[in-house]
Amino acid sequence: MITIRDISRTGHVTRWHMVRTQRDQTLAEHLYLVTMYADEIARNVIKDYTDSDRLKLLSWCLEHDTPEILTGDIPTPAKRRMQERFGDTDILEDLEDSIASENYMKAKKGVYGTKLEIITKLADIMDGIAFINLEGVSDHSEIIGDKLKASFYKVICKGKNEYPNDNWDAAGNVLDDVMHGKDGQIDFESDY
Repeated sequence: MITIRDISRTGHVTRWHMVRTQRDQTLAEHLYLVTMYADEIARNVIKDYTDSDRLKLLSWCLEHDTPEILTGDIPTPAKRRMQERFGDTDILEDLEDSIASENYMKAKKGVYGTKLEIITKLADIMDGIAFINLEGVSDHSEIIGDKLKASFYKVICKGKNEYPNDNWDAAGNVLDDVMHGKDGQIDFESDY
């Protein structure tokens, strides 16, 4: 089981080891950014975003990839092959649950099967899009970025189908703000 000592290593566990990038992204960086993106998406998408929803969402976002402390970042192609090989059994999810902390399991239970789970997936993909856009350095990374964008909009469609009363198109607006929005730092520096 993952311990608090293991959590302290999230700043050393790297992601994207199969895609050429200018720098490594750490697991800690990813967990933080997914949390911040998810909160922004939820505030724009969910019409009745309660404090209880927010606590559940932020707790899950901070925990969602902590099993990578022990497994490392397993690339999506490997995950797909495992799903093909083992059918409906999600062997990776079983592995992650078997090594996860109690906090991870509680947080997962709090969002499982809800719109908050979809919001988390959107934020997770958004972080990938933003990181690869900024740090990717090859044709391969450009292809990965395009695939991530396609996945992002598929998840928006899932949200629309399952929770039609919420404003899922607003998630695309948040992505646009992350990629092309106003930069407060530039405005701050312009005073000098």
